[in-house]
Amino acid sequence: RSSPEFISNNLVISHPAGTHLEIVGGPVCYPYEDGAFLWWQVENSNGEVGWSAEGDIQAEVYFMQPLEK
Repeated sequence: RSSPEFISNNLVISHPAGTHLEIVGGPVCYPYEDGAFLWWQVENSNGEVGWSAEGDIQAEVYFMQPLEK
């Protein structure tokens, strides 16, 4: 996403499962509907920077997980 705010209209790119992203900022938490998302600023292998949600805080659903180097 281009920002962690207004997530309904700022999709930039979608990465398939297993994609490795470098964390370059965050985390920040923004409310959404009845819950909230925890967001990290990430950079992909092409150098593109955006924001990706780690998961839904209320539902305990995760979209990303950390990897140890």
